[in-house]
Amino acid sequence: MKFTEGIAAGLGAALGAALRYAAIGLFAGLWPLIIINILGSFLMGRTRPGVFWGKGVLGGFTSFSAYALVVADPAGEIFVRIAYAAGTIALCIVAWLLGDQLFRRAHRNMTDNDSSPLIATEADILKDQLEEEEEA
Repeated sequence: MKFTEGIAAGLGAALGAALRYAAIGLFAGLWPLIIINILGSFLMGRTRPGVFWGKGVLGGFTSFSAYALVVADPAGEIFVRIAYAAGTIALCIVAWLLGDQLFRRAHRNMTDNDSSPLIATEADILKDQLEEEEEA
């Protein structure tokens, strides 16, 4: 990773953490954190963001550590903690998959010689990112 990418990720993470802190402060209970994590997972799947927005902003916006604190809190009811843990994981995966499907539909292209759609795959995206880095 280049130094500038590290700076971009750090600045983005600071912004994302500030947004999470503000959002959690507006609402009480467990819902703000689970909604933030689901939204962040969806946006990662939907937008395939770069370093600043992905590893930075969305990485700072979502929070595994805050989620772990909720799940590990011995003062909480065991059923609520287990349901929260399983629900968060399941819903975040579903949100990412939904976002991924929307991404693929938005980036579907038709070839000149073939009527079948070509879908951008993770390998295509990584290849494009590597080519961009080589050009820089």
